[in-house]
Amino acid sequence: MRGRKELFLLFLVLVWLGWLAQRGYPQENMCSPPKVLVRGEIVDRDDFVKHLQSQYPHQPVESVLEQIRSTVLAELRENSPGIELVDEEAQAEYVFSYTLSLIAAGEDIEAGGVLEGEYVAFFMSSKLVQRDPCGISGGVLKTAVIQDEPDVFRTIERNIDRYGSLAGLIEEFEKTHRVPPRGPKMVFALTREYVSPEPDQRKMDIRVRVLNCLGEPVFDRHHGQVVILPRRTARGELEPTKGFPQDFVVTENQIWLRLTREEGGSVTYTLQEGMDLYFDDFQVKTCGIDKVLVMEIMPPVPIAGVVMELE
Repeated sequence: MRGRKELFLLFLVLVWLGWLAQRGYPQENMCSPPKVLVRGEIVDRDDFVKHLQSQYPHQPVESVLEQIRSTVLAELRENSPGIELVDEEAQAEYVFSYTLSLIAAGEDIEAGGVLEGEYVAFFMSSKLVQRDPCGISGGVLKTAVIQDEPDVFRTIERNIDRYGSLAGLIEEFEKTHRVPPRGPKMVFALTREYVSPEPDQRKMDIRVRVLNCLGEPVFDRHHGQVVILPRRTARGELEPTKGFPQDFVVTENQIWLRLTREEGGSVTYTLQEGMDLYFDDFQVKTCGIDKVLVMEIMPPVPIAGVVMELE
């Protein structure tokens, strides 16, 4: 009997490897460059345009405005070669927003009983903000204000220089805010070799952990990294593992595990129907910064069939 069991397990392994070869096993994720949307606004546009016309009388004002937009992008690219600037909001992971306006600067000068500025200067405020990934409120990474430059292009340069490298700021932010992760990957561990229709072999615990693109475990005691599993599979059912320390929500059709500890989460698979040899696989979902919804087909649950012998 022992030899037959070893042959049966070898057969399961061979079938499993063939299944993986057909489906394709998930490859190691590499860290993607942060995607940043640039958004600008001009306050009191009419006055702003008139002042530009007085400074650049020999250029069309639209040409000067385009130079301003191009300068912002050029300064960001020069300071932060590790980021990707995108045009569509749906692609953005972070937003660099700025506001330009005019202010009175220098010494106060009295003219007709009214105090006026010595000269007109440009004011620029900006901030780098993470968008709300996976429904979690994003944070403000940094802000900068410049308010005394009479040259708009110098104003832009000084403002953006205060950020240093946006890529560096984002990297530091994501180190301390691992949920949700960049380049998420799910890792599963089956606690038994197989399940079978035998009454004492129907159940198996399945552990799941989420890693980021650097291979670091992803969890958070406050939000929790959410992993979504189905309640029912082709041959069985899933439920949160009893006694395993984790947060979860169970709906009619899904299980939402919230990974709040490095150990990850755990569900228990119970074989419900069928007597044949099989591999029960199902889809598991999690969410990352650069991948709104990641779907992994996990290693399937091996099901040993029942063999009957007649003499």
